Amino acid sequence: MIRMPPRMLFLPLMLLGAATLTGCLNQGEPYEVSKAGNQTFLLNKKTGEVKLIEGTTLVAVDLPDVPASSAASARLWPDQQPSGVPGATVSIRTKYRDGQMHYIVSAGPYDGPLGKAHTSSNHVAALILSFVDTDGFAVAAGIDLKLSEVSLVVNNEGNPDQLRWSGSKPMSAEAYAAAATVVLSWRGFPSVARQ
Repeated sequence: MIRMPPRMLFLPLMLLGAATLTGCLNQGEPYEVSKAGNQTFLLNKKTGEVKLIEGTTLVAVDLPDVPASSAASARLWPDQQPSGVPGATVSIRTKYRDGQMHYIVSAGPYDGPLGKAHTSSNHVAALILSFVDTDGFAVAAGIDLKLSEVSLVVNNEGNPDQLRWSGSKPMSAEAYAAAATVVLSWRGFPSVARQ
């Protein structure tokens, strides 16, 4: 590896900048210069390494790593039984990909409070998921799972069996990795749940 004094780094950067501005870089070149706001970055397309160009200096940019365990497979959280909604069980699966936490949430059985709240056209009723770290602090804003925006899952006989929500929420890899527990709460159907 050749080491250059900082003042000598100016010439290659100037040549790279001039080549980029004049379109002289070939498509096969491993580098790409891109501007984001008032900052300019040098991307090595072969290795994925990113450097910030600050004047005549290249500064390495540390990109967050997604933990291999969270990227490799879905996380199955412990089933939840929301207090005040007797007999209901909520299953939660999440997966982190492309800066998003993807989720699939199922609640059942449909017979009982969940089905009554769903068929009552209650537009306020919702389950709320909050992801918290080991100290109980929220790692992201909660997710409202509205009963008015749910898919109905039917059994083999064609009868309603459970409710299912799926979607995604923007989240950093660090926040997803820090999530240790799901706190489940609800709103909008306490009178139905007591019946």
